[in-house]
Amino acid sequence: MKNTRAEALMAAYLSGNISIAEQEEFLAWVAASPEGQQFFDKAVALWQVTDQMVYPNFGAGKTAAWNRLEDRLAKNNGQLSGTAPTPPLGIVHRLGFVRWAAAAVLMLVLGGWWYTTQGNTQLLAQTRAGERVRVELPDGTQVWLNENSSLAYDERTGERLVNFVGEAFFDVATDSLRPFRVLTGDAVTTVLGTSFNVRAYRGEERVEVSVKEGKVALARKTAPTQVANPADRLELTPGETGIFLEETAQLATAAAQGQNTTAWKDRRLDFNEVPLAQVVATLERYYHVEIILEQPGLGKCLFFGQYENDPQLDMVLLLLTESLGLELQQHGHTYRLSGDSCD
Repeated sequence: MKNTRAEALMAAYLSGNISIAEQEEFLAWVAASPEGQQFFDKAVALWQVTDQMVYPNFGAGKTAAWNRLEDRLAKNNGQLSGTAPTPPLGIVHRLGFVRWAAAAVLMLVLGGWWYTTQGNTQLLAQTRAGERVRVELPDGTQVWLNENSSLAYDERTGERLVNFVGEAFFDVATDSLRPFRVLTGDAVTTVLGTSFNVRAYRGEERVEVSVKEGKVALARKTAPTQVANPADRLELTPGETGIFLEETAQLATAAAQGQNTTAWKDRRLDFNEVPLAQVVATLERYYHVEIILEQPGLGKCLFFGQYENDPQLDMVLLLLTESLGLELQQHGHTYRLSGDSCD
């Protein structure tokens, strides 16, 4: 959104440094159009992600930091008139300023801008239901975000950090001097340069890391002073999937689900003599439906099929039932498959 006044008022609103008159002006603008409501909703969602970020230490340079933000805001012309509210540097404590500045940084992110301070580069990105986007990080790493995902990126001396929730495919730029770490709850994924998929949605109580190229280490997060236990670390190679169970903090390896780990990204489903139980699990994840096998032995039936260009579920199920001689019943988002078992 290219709107200086709206961005400034949103930053003030998020940080709590907004007057009654400014709040009334801003909320009236939000309510006036779907675009305003969408801007507001996205800002609030991204603001929640900033809880995971390590905020820069503005210290004595906070005036200069604000000037950089002000320069960015000054480049845009909005539909609302007026100037950006000045942060109350003389009367608020340091944390208040940091929250205000962080909110202003968030507005730059909404406009697709990077924010850099004291050598640290930070980025926030977030997707809603049905949205999938590609993001390029400052180090050259390519990230494909699946729906309902959020990413917070931070460069510090000697390492690249990503706080992440949701699902994403990472194609990490090689940098042997700066490891690339993905933090997902109590799990840490570390690489130097490789490509892999991470799934860590809230509510699933597990983190899945599937490697396409290179080598990836999946480990339990430890305190800085704690000595890492080798048993709390998995080294994964192409074709392997590592699983971290949030409740028990246990690590395990599993064979990748065929070639469908990145089906959401490639818009392609590929089953090559895959057990039906695994096919069903893939379809449920890809299409957000429930598929029930009426006879337990059906899960052992092997299925072959390739589907490209974001296939429709009805087409996939039609070919599946015809090839395996199954019957299909649908009730809303629930599908039931029945037929002869393959014991």
